[in-house]
Amino acid sequence: MSQAADVHALLSRIDARLEAIERRVQALEARVTTLDKTETEEGGAVLTLIEMLDSGDADSVLNATEALARLGTEAIPALTGMLRNPDSALRRRAALGLGAIGPEARGAVNALVTVLKDESASVRQAVAQVLGAIGPAAKAAAPALIEASIKDPDVAVRGRAALALGAIGPAARIAVPALIEALFDEVADVRQSAAQLLGELGQDARSAVQALVTALRDEQWRVRRSAAWALAEIGKEADEAVPALLHALSDKEWGVRKSAAWAIGNIRPDPARCVPALVQALGDAVGDVRYWAAQALGEMGPAAADAVGRLTQSLTDEDSNVRRRAAQALGSIGAASKSALPALVGALGDEATEVRQAAAQVLGELGVGGGESVADALVGALKDPAPDVRQVAAQALGAVGRGSAHAIEALEESLKDETPWVRQQAAEALDRLRGG
Repeated sequence: MSQAADVHALLSRIDARLEAIERRVQALEARVTTLDKTETEEGGAVLTLIEMLDSGDADSVLNATEALARLGTEAIPALTGMLRNPDSALRRRAALGLGAIGPEARGAVNALVTVLKDESASVRQAVAQVLGAIGPAAKAAAPALIEASIKDPDVAVRGRAALALGAIGPAARIAVPALIEALFDEVADVRQSAAQLLGELGQDARSAVQALVTALRDEQWRVRRSAAWALAEIGKEADEAVPALLHALSDKEWGVRKSAAWAIGNIRPDPARCVPALVQALGDAVGDVRYWAAQALGEMGPAAADAVGRLTQSLTDEDSNVRRRAAQALGSIGAASKSALPALVGALGDEATEVRQAAAQVLGELGVGGGESVADALVGALKDPAPDVRQVAAQALGAVGRGSAHAIEALEESLKDETPWVRQQAAEALDRLRGG
């Protein structure tokens, strides 16, 4: 057989397969559109729909989801009845069917809560997911979700239950007293899950701050890390935790130190209390800790001026993420970072694209009045191999290149850049320099 014949035969088989798929989709659509109320009450049509939900066929899932949503509360009795079916696969599908209905399935919340104790982890996971899909209307499920998020033996179920509580929203704040109590449970996994869940609740967990401060001294480092993370998520309302978080910056486990630095940045406390400790953390042995210390200093803005010298040193950190974040922090601090201009010019030659891009951006923010050296360095960056760096360099020149014939000439050349957004930025910079 010739090569052309082989190709023709292959195309014929593909066409036949596509026709078969199309016929299947049409048949499924017909089953959906011919539903009537009698079939729904008998549960037969609903069973067909939830089977379609688990078919793996994208069109089938979409059609079934839309059909169940249209049926709404009419499908709930049949679906809740199926939650008691001996077949765990069918129980799971029934739960997912209720999830397709969404908030209108609030009438099934009590039945779903019962199934959170199902012997099958896949069923429990689906139920937790569905309670989250119902949202605030599922607030009655909060106590059961709290227990599942802390004590369920399956990690996926615990995670889904925690996410569901977050989706329920402020109504889930009733969980806070129980979670505070769980922070002192004898089982470390329970304490960690409680701290994690308090973080999911964010500012609604602000009454747990003092208990989380205590958890920062837990004997298990994972509990301490989760407590610091939770305080970060609570944010400014956790200001009273700052002394403990500063102490945690010297924890023996780097994961705790990283979360503590992140929390301090999110809380944004009085810089006078925090800058010295964060500057010290810029010398941590672990890059992630140094990164979040630089991030926290940047969040403090001009009040972190005392950190400029150490942040300037961090522009040569071995970790490119730290170098980038240090450059951005210097930009956030503002005018006090002028002394870092030579080091930022040097960073335009960094091996990492993201560092060069950050340096160019900060030079545009700080380099006004910085002299020809800054403008000349940015002119050089217009030839950078990375188009994103060239774009930012052009933008920066629009800010610092006034009066520089060299800058104007280089920007005019960039109007012929191979990348459209670089050309656009060069045109805008020239317009700015020419007083347009």
